[in-house]
Amino acid sequence: MNATAPSASNNPLQRLAWLPIPLLLLVMAVLWVADPSAAYEPPHLLMTLNLFFSLPGALLVAYQTGHGFLLRGNLGLLGFGCGMLFWGSAGPVGGILVLMAPAW
Repeated sequence: MNATAPSASNNPLQRLAWLPIPLLLLVMAVLWVADPSAAYEPPHLLMTLNLFFSLPGALLVAYQTGHGFLLRGNLGLLGFGCGMLFWGSAGPVGGILVLMAPAW
């Protein structure tokens, strides 16, 4: 056995691995006591996040199912791919429609 090999117990990050759990519990307790009743969703941020997070995933799944449809000819894959395109485009289109809505 090599005496100079680092052991796992000498890693300082391993000693702090438990820290996120109590921090999460503390944040949950503070938010529960504070009882925030209002939600603020900026329309530009909502549209941008939908554009960068849900749309690329939906496009990737639609591409994969379209490729599977061309290989196998299964109509279920085609329907699933079309559904993913509708789901992925719903976020950015909804964000644009919210921006175009008249202020009440």
